[in-house]
Amino acid sequence: MQVKHAQYNDRKANEQAVIIKHKFIHQSAYQKTHQYNETALFFLKNAIKHYNKRSDEHGQAVEPGSKIVMSVIINIK
Repeated sequence: MQVKHAQYNDRKANEQAVIIKHKFIHQSAYQKTHQYNETALFFLKNAIKHYNKRSDEHGQAVEPGSKIVMSVIINIK
């Protein structure tokens, strides 16, 4: 099993990506494959929602997807 994340454009978001990656791995250790996939999707959706709603340093709303580059590849063997 591999979980890979592309880099976010800022340090705080990168830290969150690492946390999400660890949650994927820890959750999967105790769950069946279909439950694991649902858990991974849940964390991914929440991360995208959270970072799409945030503002930049000048208080301007960030356009959805404009500052986030995130891809997750999950291979379960």
